[in-house]
Amino acid sequence: MFSQLIVNGTFATDSDWTKGAGWTISGGVAVATNVNDVLIQQTIPVVAGRQYKFTWELVSRSDGQFQPQFLRASNTSVFSLGTETPTPGIYTETITIPDGETSIIVGVRGRFGSGGADGTIDNLRLQKLSPFNRSERASCRERV
Repeated sequence: MFSQLIVNGTFATDSDWTKGAGWTISGGVAVATNVNDVLIQQTIPVVAGRQYKFTWELVSRSDGQFQPQFLRASNTSVFSLGTETPTPGIYTETITIPDGETSIIVGVRGRFGSGGADGTIDNLRLQKLSPFNRSERASCRERV
């Protein structure tokens, strides 16, 4: 397993995240208030073709549903959607980075509900899963 790639995934401070309308960071969680198809997101450098594990926690929910979303940083098109859920819990998704992408946008969106989604999320993690490619193995051997 590799290191955590998301910065401030525990929302310890109100920093490092781009917050869409209705999202705030407070008390160590990201808070969604009447969020309708809007993300809290972060751009992450990645390696094309590699698999990554995304873990997140829906801490509470009073309305709507929440869903991880993964977009190409090059043109903001969605390449993967995670499981949409209304139930608090810890969720894990495995994604494969599209060819040619060196960065992706990782986010969680709230949607549906009477006026939009209301709830809190926490503990977002993105970790590289794939084995080293040949050039990375050679680089590691040279450093030893």
